[in-house]
Amino acid sequence: MNDLAGGWTCISEQVGGDLVLAVDFDAAVRREATFRDLARRLPDMEIWHAVPPDQPAAGQPRHYLDRWLELPRAGRVGAVFGYCAGSVFASALAEDLEQRQGSRPEVILFNPGPPSVATLDRDFRGVVGSMEALSSAERADVLGRADSVLARCGDDFDAVSAEYAALYRQACLVVFQRMGIDGDVGDELTDLFRSYVSYLAAARQLQREPLLAPGTSITAREHRGAVCTQEEVTFDLARGDLLRSRAVATTVSELITVKA
Repeated sequence: MNDLAGGWTCISEQVGGDLVLAVDFDAAVRREATFRDLARRLPDMEIWHAVPPDQPAAGQPRHYLDRWLELPRAGRVGAVFGYCAGSVFASALAEDLEQRQGSRPEVILFNPGPPSVATLDRDFRGVVGSMEALSSAERADVLGRADSVLARCGDDFDAVSAEYAALYRQACLVVFQRMGIDGDVGDELTDLFRSYVSYLAAARQLQREPLLAPGTSITAREHRGAVCTQEEVTFDLARGDLLRSRAVATTVSELITVKA
């Protein structure tokens, strides 16, 4: 189920039909449901999840796309999924695949939109909120310093991301010490946040106009991002529950037909 193939890991195995590719930052600092939750409701599809490069390159989207164009196995790609910032990569990947295989994969984007300071801030606050080794006062202090960063840097993504990375590392050092986490393991975890920031920065560089592309956007009720596709289906669900919904999985199944 979790076999790795280059830039992909299998999250739902149904060998023999079309491939479905899902683009999201798999270890992103979010508490939301992921494509792994959705895959459990789509057992008849062979779904591969994108794995970011070991050495991410901020602001260099081809570094990501060229890696993901090396497919996990031979065959036709029937659909490409994208979540949040991954929707930007997914749309571009579908264009590249259309040129290669002569047919455009079905594109389904979930809560799509180009990443912004608001995206980074939301996810940063989510991961700080999950740091149970910190006291409520300590978490509030970290978030207060984040407020100061926003007040000072505004919409400057690069400036905010650099300061958030420093705040994240400082908080992690306290957590690691209290939990007895080895320094090397701690470095891997803090590197994960930097890798996520690089992923967002690359997606920002890839953003293109016009936004309306062939495909469908599936959104939660509070979604405020730009609609990236010609069709949109909105569910009365919280953002964090979108990918675990049975109704959403049913809609996805109706939108695509994976050939046996």
